[in-house]
Amino acid sequence: MIEKVIKLEDNCHLWEVKYRGIPVWSYIRGVYFSQYLPYKAKVKFSTADIFAFFTFLTMRFRNVKVVFFLPAREDVISYQKDVVCAFKISNPITFIRAEGGETGNVFFIELLRFIFRKISFLFCYSEYKRLRSEVWSELSFDPSIPLRNFLGDYYFLKLIVFFLKGKKVYYTNCVVPQVERFENSLDSCELQHGVIHSEHLDYSYVPYVKNSVIVYSEHYLNVLEKIKFSGKAVVVRKSVYKNDIFFDCIIFTTINLKYCSLVDELFKSLNSHDLISRLYVKKHPRDNYAYQFLKKEKILLKASPLDAKIAILPDTSLIINMVEVKKEFIYLHLENISVEEIKETLYRKYKVDSSLLKIATNKKELLDLIRAFL
Repeated sequence: MIEKVIKLEDNCHLWEVKYRGIPVWSYIRGVYFSQYLPYKAKVKFSTADIFAFFTFLTMRFRNVKVVFFLPAREDVISYQKDVVCAFKISNPITFIRAEGGETGNVFFIELLRFIFRKISFLFCYSEYKRLRSEVWSELSFDPSIPLRNFLGDYYFLKLIVFFLKGKKVYYTNCVVPQVERFENSLDSCELQHGVIHSEHLDYSYVPYVKNSVIVYSEHYLNVLEKIKFSGKAVVVRKSVYKNDIFFDCIIFTTINLKYCSLVDELFKSLNSHDLISRLYVKKHPRDNYAYQFLKKEKILLKASPLDAKIAILPDTSLIINMVEVKKEFIYLHLENISVEEIKETLYRKYKVDSSLLKIATNKKELLDLIRAFL
């Protein structure tokens, strides 16, 4: 797909459509090519959100040098510790966005961002119309919503810069908008929070990036170089700890509907089977699939693939953990490609040795592998 993306961008000069020197295409790219998963905030807050909002508003006057903005994901919070250790950071302040059932403290900060996205375009309406016209004339595609998001984020970033003046900012998928990549107004570093690959439109062939990204390993450094990501990349190795075994089998889900449907069908078929007592599921933070047969008590809020005798994984950066400790796992892949192609892809992305890998491409194969391990 990436070849198609690059060809279109070159022919239509889409990265040259800018607002005050910032390319707007970065906000439209994923939407246009259907590789965009919006964050769905819930209208729910607590005293933690109130205290965090007060902290944010008074940051300019606090003697704090480093600030983190992170989602409430166990792997990201764990990686923060590696970054803090690597850069010898003392007493940072951390803001957390609620995700996957875990609580956060940035509801009111994100509410401000939501308001900026809704109204900012009205104050630069002529420029909004110009940008909309330029993109629409090239693509026959209405970019109104991503353009409004872009303009809102552009001015929201100015607000953040005011309160965080003089601070070093580390972030990933929380509060700090994508515009920061192309301004680096916060002297910021983005933390890797998942798989980076050649088809990932947030990284592949992205020009004009001014800030830095911190990645898990030299492997991802090489990937970014190959896909011509223009920002500076720094390696902070992600720690992996071999856990005690707490569960027989954990299935880790993803946002792919076909994958989630198969998981649901698996629990339906095992409804009265002894094997079901040994299966658990760790949902992806943005897995919003309406499961009918997966019961609440089978869903784990926190779990690592190293917590299980056997883990069932999609294409996820969690595979790195398995490679690091040389632990076998089942890879569930439902697309129509050969087993050899799957092995080649996993080796290219994660250096997975075939001796660690069992592959299932349908429910029957998955059940057979689970029975073999358990």
